[in-house]
Amino acid sequence: MSVNRRTLLCTALVILAACGGDDDASGTSDASAGDAAMSLPDAGADAPSDAGTDAGPVPITDEILFDEDAPIWHFDLELAPADLTWLNENAVEEMYRPGNLVFQGERYENVAIRYKGGFGSLVGCFDADGNLTCSKLSLKVSFNETNKAGRFAGLRKLIFHACSRDRTCLRERMSYGLFRDMGVRTCRTGHATVSINGGPRQLYALIEYIDKEFVQDHFGAGEGNLYKEAWPTVPVASYYIDNLRTNEGAPNVQRMVDFAQVLSTTDLDNYDANVPPFLDVEELGRYTAVDQVIHNWDGIWKFYCGSAEACGNHNFYIYEEPVTGQLTIIPWDLDHTFTEPFPDMGRSFNDDGPNVCELTPVDIPGISIAGIQNPQCDPLMQGMYQGAGWERYKDALADLLMGPATNRTAVLERLNRYRARVRETVPNDPSALPLEEWDGEVAKLRQIIHAQYNAAEMLIAEP
Repeated sequence: MSVNRRTLLCTALVILAACGGDDDASGTSDASAGDAAMSLPDAGADAPSDAGTDAGPVPITDEILFDEDAPIWHFDLELAPADLTWLNENAVEEMYRPGNLVFQGERYENVAIRYKGGFGSLVGCFDADGNLTCSKLSLKVSFNETNKAGRFAGLRKLIFHACSRDRTCLRERMSYGLFRDMGVRTCRTGHATVSINGGPRQLYALIEYIDKEFVQDHFGAGEGNLYKEAWPTVPVASYYIDNLRTNEGAPNVQRMVDFAQVLSTTDLDNYDANVPPFLDVEELGRYTAVDQVIHNWDGIWKFYCGSAEACGNHNFYIYEEPVTGQLTIIPWDLDHTFTEPFPDMGRSFNDDGPNVCELTPVDIPGISIAGIQNPQCDPLMQGMYQGAGWERYKDALADLLMGPATNRTAVLERLNRYRARVRETVPNDPSALPLEEWDGEVAKLRQIIHAQYNAAEMLIAEP
């Protein structure tokens, strides 16, 4: 399969490159972050809103909400002034306050609202004096916090990502789309504007939340275990119980413990015998191909180490199918993708030299770590980038480059569609870049996509 497919791809590269043009190849931009206002919503009067009639009333479902051709939806959030003040003053606590959500004239009362994010996207948005340094903060709205049966379009929660690390607000949606089109199950996405207490409409990436509702929608009955950021290399049950997001009342995590024990004796010689009973290695190849094309540098292959013996990665979930015991890695938090060209494309992870597991020092403000460890030092990751896994990765990369929805032309056309819709919101969003600077950032993103596809083509062409 490998030789024929890659040979076909190499002969097709010239054709694909010729078809890969776009309507705005204006080059990169050195645009800065601009002078967007850095302030949280004003806790003024919470007047009733006229919420989101722009797209016309529709009977909303999750399929409609996340449809590829859906409009940019609008949501109004209503909070009592005291509750909004509390949220603004205690944003990093990530605690809910009661409020209402209004969508297309329908009010959903007694929902729970809070700011959300990790160290970089929430805590990192405030300086040492507590001043906001990001243009806005991400939001989580929960419909089942006080009413366990509460839903919106069949969903328990809505996630509005503020795009604070991607001022185009396009990268995350582009990256999730590539994963899905390559057969890797992950979040559906869209765009939305949000107003708080009648304030200005601000643009967000609308991201499907990964919870029990998600696994039911994407994995059939969805009765299996869902783990957040629990990598299967720790043979201790409490580690997986602590990171369990479904079935918490009756946890049975033995499958993950078993896999960790198997991986502790796994090397390249027995990888293809030991891993497939737990994970689909062909899907791992597809995951790796997308991860490299989008340069998901803060995903599963970045291991942060407190010491050489204590390393961990993040920004993923794992689902355990209850009947077969098969595990699926689900990518999460993709706003730090397509940030710059990455010509390495994983070649350095194919290195098995004697010093590859030495830690690389790194300085992360506010976090004390010993360094970063190369992913090939992890027994699961090693077989994704070396041996037969390297060939699976290159095969999957060939499929991506030629796929009807994932080839260069199709991806640039998708970028242009998203750009056209989002661009209309930019002039009216006080947290957005000035339109000219935003256009420059989109042009930069387009050139990074070109560079990544060029790098992938070069890797495939190598013997």
